[in-house]
Amino acid sequence: MPILHTGQAAIYHSRARRNAVRCGRRWGKTKMMVTLGADRAVKGRRVGIFAPEHKQLREPYEEILSILLPIRKESSKTDGRIKVITGGVIDFWPLIDNELAGRGREYDAVLIDEAAFTKSPQMMGIWERSIEPTLLTKPKSEVWVFSTPNGDNQENFFWQLCRNEKLHFREHYAPTGTNPYVPVDELERHRRENHPRVFQQEYLAEFVDWRGVAFFALEKLLVDGQPVDYPSGCDEVFAVIDTAVKQGTDHDSTAVSYWARSSFGPHPLICL
Repeated sequence: MPILHTGQAAIYHSRARRNAVRCGRRWGKTKMMVTLGADRAVKGRRVGIFAPEHKQLREPYEEILSILLPIRKESSKTDGRIKVITGGVIDFWPLIDNELAGRGREYDAVLIDEAAFTKSPQMMGIWERSIEPTLLTKPKSEVWVFSTPNGDNQENFFWQLCRNEKLHFREHYAPTGTNPYVPVDELERHRRENHPRVFQQEYLAEFVDWRGVAFFALEKLLVDGQPVDYPSGCDEVFAVIDTAVKQGTDHDSTAVSYWARSSFGPHPLICL
């Protein structure tokens, strides 16, 4: 069984029945989920593990199967299920376009990975109608929801778990730096090389408002601080269109940029 590092152990010891772990990249959320799932199965409990897509279930499935191999009763990667001789069961559910995920099952523990990257607002409906009822007959059931934030969006499922007290989740904050195995100098390098808001979201695990953020400063589009001449000839001219329709007509906006691509000359790509 994997051993929790100090940051994970601190959160585990302050757990509630419903837990939302807001963590940075490389903090070890999937490892903690694997540890919790395998531990509960060894103790004869029924576990449901959920993730946005099939590919995000492959790693935890293979890790948990490897851990439980000595006591495995049966397993099926196709069906997404592992049974062990203690009576424990683990089901793996992709959430993409699957409003029936977990429906008809009964769980002692529900573990959800990358919750901020599920579809909004559909995910709240899946939680309320399909996943949450699996815990109804288990008075000592537990829920662990892990994710790095994905913007500052009040419709986002994970944002609501962390911010809406009526949902009764305890929020645990775990920036990347609370993983003792992440080198400090490597984390500092990412801070220097990334856009400040990228670092805030991905490594400090903060809910970041991305509206109006320019990822490429004007000086990065210039050559020695100056624009270049229009090309005398080029292979093609194309347009890039960014359209937005949200929150009413006052917030609608559409932007178009025109570009020239050329296989000759000093500048292969020029913004016209």
